[in-house]
Amino acid sequence: MDKKQIIAFENEVYEQANWMFFQLELGNSKNLLPESDENFRELSKEDIKTIDDLLNSSEEIVSKNKLKKKLCAALESTSDSLKDYSLTVTTVLLPLVLTGVISANPLILAAITVVIFRTGVKAWCAE
Repeated sequence: MDKKQIIAFENEVYEQANWMFFQLELGNSKNLLPESDENFRELSKEDIKTIDDLLNSSEEIVSKNKLKKKLCAALESTSDSLKDYSLTVTTVLLPLVLTGVISANPLILAAITVVIFRTGVKAWCAE
């Protein structure tokens, strides 16, 4: 991935996190993910069909790969905005995406971002 592709991936993660956060604020966590988007279709193959499924899956990825400590250290100095959270999460997890440890689907990183943002860094890191 070159610099331009990394920036495009970071932007995609933020856009997806923003969409997901908005849907959750509207109370749409049980809604089906739209199958018109390739990223969503890819997830439906893994039996992830709703925003709730996606958030739960992202929590499993974080715990399975023992990423919380790494993320918490990086997020301590991040300002309290969804954009900054998504950039930090993407920066920390990008090496794992590039090596295939974590799916390259931006929705996965977006879901991790939204979980942390909605919970708050201090509360999420204390769990």
